[in-house]
Amino acid sequence: MELWVFDRSGPYGSEKFDIHKDPRRFIKIMFSYTRMSDEESGVNTHIKEDKTGKYIVLGGADPDSKDSEYGRTPLWWAAAGGYDAVVKLLLAEDGVDPDAKDTEYGRTPLSWAAANGYNEMVKQLLTADGVDPNSRDANYGRTPLWWAAEEGHDAVVKLLLANDDVDLDSKDTEYGQTPLSVAAGNGHQAVVKLLLANEGVKRDSKDVNEIGVLKI
Repeated sequence: MELWVFDRSGPYGSEKFDIHKDPRRFIKIMFSYTRMSDEESGVNTHIKEDKTGKYIVLGGADPDSKDSEYGRTPLWWAAAGGYDAVVKLLLAEDGVDPDAKDTEYGRTPLSWAAANGYNEMVKQLLTADGVDPNSRDANYGRTPLWWAAEEGHDAVVKLLLANDDVDLDSKDTEYGQTPLSVAAGNGHQAVVKLLLANEGVKRDSKDVNEIGVLKI
């Protein structure tokens, strides 16, 4: 048997020995190896792997750090970009605010995910502690349901409607439109059907110009 050690300078080999003639030495070596830490045995502890892939973990990094321009967190960026696996990783970290708003639009990760039609991400965020399903943006008070209805993302609308805390008739502050009225105005038939199937939705809501859904 011959032992080898590898480091940045290259490989180093020990003298050869016969494990049959010197079994005690072999057992001692094997026992010592099992007692070694990951760092001592050369395992890269910064690389983690799960079902979604391999990741480099940077020790000491703040998982909830905000950029200096608009206060956007890593979770905000991942949600806005549609990276489901990254969102999952960040939500599992301690100290991450799942409902952090940027300072430009005042929108949360859920707001962006809903507006962009990221179904799986919306599902993840809705189950996270501390997420407000009715968070309103800073500009016009639009909720995730409002954004999903406006963009015609029926799968996201369905997910949001399954949440008992969602405000079905939240109006934006610009035109006073509800999710139903904005979906109808944009011709999103599937979304309109989902909303009308919910008994709590007001069918006769009117915007700031007193225009109702039927007139749209």
